[in-house]
Amino acid sequence: MMTPRTNPFRTSKLDSLPFRSVDWNRICARLEELNFRGAIIGPHGTGKTTFLFELQTHLERKLGIPVPYIHLAEKPFPSLHFLWSLATIRSPVCIVDDGVAEGNQLWWSLVWRIAKIVLGERGLIVSAHRPVPLPTIFTTRVNPPLFLELARKLKPEMTEEDRKVCDEILSCCNGNMREAFLELYDREFEIARVAP
Repeated sequence: MMTPRTNPFRTSKLDSLPFRSVDWNRICARLEELNFRGAIIGPHGTGKTTFLFELQTHLERKLGIPVPYIHLAEKPFPSLHFLWSLATIRSPVCIVDDGVAEGNQLWWSLVWRIAKIVLGERGLIVSAHRPVPLPTIFTTRVNPPLFLELARKLKPEMTEEDRKVCDEILSCCNGNMREAFLELYDREFEIARVAP
């Protein structure tokens, strides 16, 4: 019987997937050249958060200090929380995920000016869906072969039918891998429910 704990596409399994094909030494060296200021840009569900979690680990190892990670997506006033976090966190580098530059662009242009003053010489690495006033360090993208490769890591016994379904689901989700994996999760329960 299928349970949330045995579903191959459960969140804990998804979270264990590493970000693919990244030269972390090169990324960290580039960030160091830029005084640890940069942006990870990409559409929804393409791996920006996974990238930032792994980057945080590499930076902490390189710098020998904790690197604070701030997630803005669920905050009621993300721009104010963003500025407050920058003003109160004294770490030399800070990572901010989701919510940066979402909404009114005129407002965010003012927020970025204030952020520059508040930051001083400290580093800031953000993820965003569109370019922000920081150098783009990495752009996340999804393609069907990558999605299939990751799905097969989670469910090695995939059939040819499963492979076709993966392409269809990713297409229906407009390339949003996060949503596509949720669809695969639901599909596994449906298959288990109707199985003899």
